[in-house]
Amino acid sequence: MNDPFSSLDAPPPRYLLESDSSDDELPHSPTTPPPPTLSVTSNPSSTPSELVLAISQAGRYLLRHLPPQNSPATNLRFLHNGDPIGRGIDMKETMVVMMEDDLEPRMAHMMTEKLIGMFPDAKWTVLTTYSPVMYVPIGGKRLPQDPPIRVISSVEKGVPDGKYGYETPNHLTGLAAAFLSAAIHPAFPVENVTTLLLPLPLSSLGPSNLADSLQALIPHLADLVRRNKGQWEEEDDELWSAPGMGDGKKIGKVEKEVSGMYT
Repeated sequence: MNDPFSSLDAPPPRYLLESDSSDDELPHSPTTPPPPTLSVTSNPSSTPSELVLAISQAGRYLLRHLPPQNSPATNLRFLHNGDPIGRGIDMKETMVVMMEDDLEPRMAHMMTEKLIGMFPDAKWTVLTTYSPVMYVPIGGKRLPQDPPIRVISSVEKGVPDGKYGYETPNHLTGLAAAFLSAAIHPAFPVENVTTLLLPLPLSSLGPSNLADSLQALIPHLADLVRRNKGQWEEEDDELWSAPGMGDGKKIGKVEKEVSGMYT
């Protein structure tokens, strides 16, 4: 407040002046964290021509439906700031790169560059998931009653006959988005990337559907899925989330855990 009885040329009251110690009292902006580091602990014993990048629970679903390994088959490990985040599993003709969780954008691009640099001539198949209840159809199309596996291909042939595409405005995130971006960017040697999006919850997806989707891409891997007797039950379903949903949601007959705007 101004004092009406004070002289016009008098200095302002002390409480209107900036404190000499204000710089010390103000919170300091946090320092910029160091860039993440990505390292590989060992090199593969062979150079496969076909690789499967299996992300998060889509990868765990795939491994559940593959034969158990009688001997250690992991000859490739990825570390993020020293912590393990992924591993390579040699399936003879194909290597499965299993990522425990999806990655934030900067790490996703670092991982993409690392993998493409290690296997520049490989044909890639990316396995990830999508939520059918969040899928936006275009052109008034009706969604199938049983949510299908959807496909995105980086090559001109596009979606195979009888398969369902993953169309705009729906979009990819994380590693799947980074790989598709690299496949269409002239600076990267990789060109052939096919992304399979498995519908959530995975307990409602039969392994034969996965095998059928893999048949045209990696026939011997499709045969392994058909022959294996692994099961993915409702209790195996994991929390999933989408932008605006908050912490996550679990679909199925089990109790739902929901937070966010889609409660």
